[in-house]
Amino acid sequence: SPEQSIRRLWHGDYSGENGHPGEGASDELLELIWEDMRLQREAEQQRNQERRTNFDSFLL
Repeated sequence: SPEQSIRRLWHGDYSGENGHPGEGASDELLELIWEDMRLQREAEQQRNQERRTNFDSFLL
């Protein structure tokens, strides 16, 4: 799961390039967080869209 990956990267249980623990972890971590935020934002927009649609049909 993404949470496990983030936890693993965050706590340095990760060997980056050349096998140095933690090296290169931050980029991957940022990418995971960024992706997660993007997905949450899309889901929220989807919910707002549905809410508006339901409200409109309620008014009709």
